[in-house]
Amino acid sequence: MNLENKYQEYLKRHKRKYNHQRGKHSHLKDSQQTKCYKAEWRFMKQYPDLNECLSKEEAEKFFNRIIKSKMWKQYGWMTKLKWLKDMGSHRRVNGVAQDGWIRTVSLSPSGSSKYTIIHELTHCMGYWNHDRLFRIWLVKMVSRFFGREEAKFLKQCFKDNGLKMSMPRKAMTYDQWVEKYKRLVNED
Repeated sequence: MNLENKYQEYLKRHKRKYNHQRGKHSHLKDSQQTKCYKAEWRFMKQYPDLNECLSKEEAEKFFNRIIKSKMWKQYGWMTKLKWLKDMGSHRRVNGVAQDGWIRTVSLSPSGSSKYTIIHELTHCMGYWNHDRLFRIWLVKMVSRFFGREEAKFLKQCFKDNGLKMSMPRKAMTYDQWVEKYKRLVNED
């Protein structure tokens, strides 16, 4: 196998490892979901007002405020709000994001909070799993709609739970890769 083919193999591995954005690997197991939820629960204990249940009117108003924002128009997707049947304390979920030509956020009337809306809308941006890019965008959304202090604390909660918050590395150029490859081969 020549160097060009080996470099192409490197690029494939790199893309597979880091390219989890916009639903490309949403079919894979969401291995970081539990850690992400635990960090979010800690965040909500610190800021309980963001987790208070909203009335349908308040939730729709907050949802529409985000959908009409400059940030959403630049990075978001056409999204609508739908209400689940109210199961009270027997509900399984507070909200669900669904993919499609028009993405849908389905909220439980007894579990709809500002934070749940932000969380589900971040999924609707195309980050279906709770991976690194989802968390980065969630922190950006929290910063934009709740404040910088809240976003800073959420980011720290993620880090404390062992979740990465830095942007993924970019692939090496061919020249950089060849230099590293030759250095590693000559070490033997």
